Amino acid sequence: MLLRPLPAPFVRHVVYPVYRGLRADRVLETLDRLEQAEWRSRAEIEEAAWRRLLEIAAYAAEHVPYYRDLFCRTGLDPSRIENPRDFEALPLLSAEIVRREGRRLVSGDPLRRGYQVETTGPGGERLQLWRDAREAPLRRAVVLRGYRWAGVDIGEPVAILSESSPGGRFERRAEEIRNYFKNVLLLPPAGAGPDAPGRIAAALGAWRPALLAGPLPALSELAAFCSREGIRLRPPRAVVSFGEPLDAERRRAVGEAFGAPVYARYQRPEFSAVAMECSQHGGLHVFADMFYVEVLRESGRAALPGESGELVVTGLTGRYMPLIRYRTGDSAVAGDRDCPCGRGLPLLERIEGCAGAGAGPRHAGAGRGGVSRATGREPAAGKAPQRPDERSAERLVVKSKIHKAHVSATDADDIDCLRIDERLLELGDIAPCERILIVNATSGVRLETIALRAPAGSGAVVACGAVAHLCRGGDEIGVMAFTWSGARAGRFSNILVDADNRFVRFLTEKAGDML
Repeated sequence: MLLRPLPAPFVRHVVYPVYRGLRADRVLETLDRLEQAEWRSRAEIEEAAWRRLLEIAAYAAEHVPYYRDLFCRTGLDPSRIENPRDFEALPLLSAEIVRREGRRLVSGDPLRRGYQVETTGPGGERLQLWRDAREAPLRRAVVLRGYRWAGVDIGEPVAILSESSPGGRFERRAEEIRNYFKNVLLLPPAGAGPDAPGRIAAALGAWRPALLAGPLPALSELAAFCSREGIRLRPPRAVVSFGEPLDAERRRAVGEAFGAPVYARYQRPEFSAVAMECSQHGGLHVFADMFYVEVLRESGRAALPGESGELVVTGLTGRYMPLIRYRTGDSAVAGDRDCPCGRGLPLLERIEGCAGAGAGPRHAGAGRGGVSRATGREPAAGKAPQRPDERSAERLVVKSKIHKAHVSATDADDIDCLRIDERLLELGDIAPCERILIVNATSGVRLETIALRAPAGSGAVVACGAVAHLCRGGDEIGVMAFTWSGARAGRFSNILVDADNRFVRFLTEKAGDML
C-alpha cells in the first residue's frame, strides 16, 4: 500500500534541513548561492564561467596525465588562453578517448577524492567515469533550483519516472525510505511491462505529486495511456521532461494529458542537468555555474546565434576527472539574447537532437537515410541510430556501404570525422553528420565516427582528428551506416569505388535494391 506524502512544510523546514545537516553537504547553502547568482547580468555570469574554465584547464594540465600530455603535445599553455578562439585550439574529447585513456583522465592530486560510476556515452554504449565527491551537493542543488523554476519548492511531493535503482533489495529499500522522507516517489518507466502504465497511474493518483518528471518517451507513453483510458489525474503544478528534444507536438500531448505546463531539461549521463527552461519557455538556460557550453559548426568553429551545431560541454566543477570540450553528439541552436525572466544565465534556443544516451526506456526508430521518424530531422553529429521499443521486432541492420574506398589524406587537426566525396555520400545513402562504422581492411581496425562532406567529384576520403591516428593514407576501408528496421529485408545502398574513390557500380542491381 502506497503511503501518503508527508506535509510539505514539515519536510521543507524540519526533515530536509535535518537530513542535509546530518550529511554535512551544504546543499541548502549551495542552493541559496546559486539562486542569488543567477540574477546577475549575463556578462558577469559569463565572465565568472570563463574564469572557472581557465582554472579547470590549468588544474588539468598540472594534475591529470592525459591533459598534461595533451597540452605538451599541442604546445598550448593554459595561462595563455585569453579568449574562446584560443580555447578552440584545444582538441575535443570524445567518449572513445575516455574509454581508451581511462584512469589517465583522473587527477593525481592527493587532496581530491572521487568515486567510479558506470553510465552511457553519446552512442548509448557503456562508459566508466570517476566523479568528484565534492561536486555531489552542487548537482543536487542544481536540480532543486530547476524544480523551483517550475514552481515546486523543497518538500512538495515529486514523482519521477526512473529507469534505474540501487542494485540489491536492501539498497532499494533504503533508497525508498530516504526518498519517502524527502517526499520523492520513484516509479518505473511506463514501458517496464504491459501493466506498468496502469500501476503508475494508480500510484500517481494516490501520491498526487506537485511535480512529475521523467524521460520524454516514458512521459509520452503514460500520457497516451491516460488519454486512451480516460484517466484524469489531479494535475501536478509542472511536468519536467528530459532525454529527448521536446517538440511542440509532444509538449502539447503531455501537457494536455496531465493538465500542467511542460518544462524541457537537457541533461547528459556524463554530467547530469546542463540546461533547463524557465517559466518563459523561450529557450533553455545553461547552468553556467557548472558548465561551459559550446555549439560548434562542422568546421569546429563556434556557431552564430540561430545556427545549429554540436553541443560540446566542459564541466567547471568536477576536478577528479575533468571532462574538457567533451563531444555530446547532441545538436542545439545557439542563442545570444536575454530571457524576459531576468536571469542572466545564457540561453540555448532549443535542443534539436540527442544522441540517445540516457534518453529513457525507449526511443523512436530511424528511417531510411538516418532521418528520425519521430522528428523528421537528420541525426545530430555523432548520433547513434535510435533504439526502438524493446518489445518490437526491429533490428539494427546495415543500410549503406561504400566498398573498397581508400584513405586519400589525413588531417589530425580537423574534428573527428571521415570527410567523404559528397557524390559518394549521395550514392551510398549516407547523410552528413550521420554516424558510420569504418572497417580498415589494411590494419584490421574497426572504429566509429561521423561522415562529413568533401567536395563533390574530388574522390576525397579524408581521415580527420582522432580517426587520422587509426587510418593512414592509402589504407583500404569499408564505410557502413545502419538503421533500425522491422522488415525481414531492408533497402541497401552498397557501392563499389576504385582506387581513386571514383564510383564504379552498385553491388546491388540498383540503388536501394532489397537484400
